[in-house]
Amino acid sequence: MRLISFKTIGGAEQRLGALADDDAAIDLQARHISRFGREHAALASTLALIEAGPEALDLARTLMEGDGPRLAVGRDVRLLAPIPLPPQIRDSLNFLGHLENAIDGRNRRNGIAERSKAQLDRLDIFLRRPAWYKANRFSVTGTDSTVVWPPYSSYPDYEHELAVVLWGGRDLSVEEAEGRIFGYMNFNDLSARDTQADEMAGQMGPTKSKDFDDANVFGPWILTADEFDTANARMRSWVNGELVNEGRVADMHYSFAQVISYASQHETLRPGEIIGSGTVPGGCRLEAGEQLAFGDTVEIETDGLGRLKVTIAAR
Repeated sequence: MRLISFKTIGGAEQRLGALADDDAAIDLQARHISRFGREHAALASTLALIEAGPEALDLARTLMEGDGPRLAVGRDVRLLAPIPLPPQIRDSLNFLGHLENAIDGRNRRNGIAERSKAQLDRLDIFLRRPAWYKANRFSVTGTDSTVVWPPYSSYPDYEHELAVVLWGGRDLSVEEAEGRIFGYMNFNDLSARDTQADEMAGQMGPTKSKDFDDANVFGPWILTADEFDTANARMRSWVNGELVNEGRVADMHYSFAQVISYASQHETLRPGEIIGSGTVPGGCRLEAGEQLAFGDTVEIETDGLGRLKVTIAAR
């Protein structure tokens, strides 16, 4: 099932919907009212649906059956981030190839021939255990957005990731964690690389390089976990219509289940929390020692998760 958050064109209210096989948008609350004469609290938003548990998801599936009003994306409705205000965002680093390429790409950009001891130590730490930073959950936008770049940065970049949305849990084994994944979606982690380099040197993790308005781009939909093929899904990205990278979900060094299990130890993970995969190898310009230009349009796509589009606006 492909779940969306949307607003009708000219409307202000956020709505929960799902996409039919022909990509028509279905307003789930409207269908419930039509069939039962009343609203259902679990259909108020994507987050409300997840918080209500598997029975609410089953209800949403039944509402997709049969006839009812259908809306055209773009003409009738505008898609938002699937969870416009998530309870938490953690962005992990699960592709070893990206870390290696990013280190070498930055070194080439700075005229450095060999990896430093600090860089080698970072690679060693990566192999010991999963790691993540907590992103700004208020800095979220969806597909077809234009993001105004922060004035303190002149090095815009994108990062092609995918993300899981959680049912929640605590002290989960890896096997249990797999079953606590609600669904998957695209994630474009916009990054101010010049600011990030200074921040990471302070050993406190990224802040202003990642937390500016609209920096976390999600969507266009959440695909429920039962329909996503982690073994074979491919990831592609385009800049101004030119294909610049292809990768595979299967190349993750740590699985999402491993990350979720580790994160849940003596820590309660809440329904609707988001965990990013980190960047697929080649899925950013830093790895090539390059950067985006103001005015560039970036599209990322993962099999089954649709295509997520964003334009980087000049300051």
